[in-house]
Amino acid sequence: MMNISGTYKRTQEENWDAYLAKLGVNFVVRKALTASPPILEITEVSPGKWKMKTSTTVKSFEDNFEIGKEFEETAFDGRACKTIFTAEGEQILVQSQVAKKSTEKSIKIIREFSDKGVAVQYICEDVVSTQFFERQ
Repeated sequence: MMNISGTYKRTQEENWDAYLAKLGVNFVVRKALTASPPILEITEVSPGKWKMKTSTTVKSFEDNFEIGKEFEETAFDGRACKTIFTAEGEQILVQSQVAKKSTEKSIKIIREFSDKGVAVQYICEDVVSTQFFERQ
């Protein structure tokens, strides 16, 4: 996988509010999250072990993971999930979150890295939000 470590700032977004609504995030939190562009920090903490922290002025959350190794987590919106990160080729990192409760949504996040930054697709059922985070 290419060097994905670094700090990225969101510079473009499309359909973020609709994605958050589909996920079930309440109106007040959605508005706060859409008004606060996130900073994404990715660090390889040891060979094969990664930390991905997303920070806004409202909320921060962190994933600690190994590619291909499933783990349990509480997602930023409170869902209990089984999560796995997989690599597709040298530039694409896919995160799949499967909700433990049948009443909650499962999602997929596809991150495609380049020298300029990372293009992200957040997918919840039939709603897709596309975003671009510029490498700082």
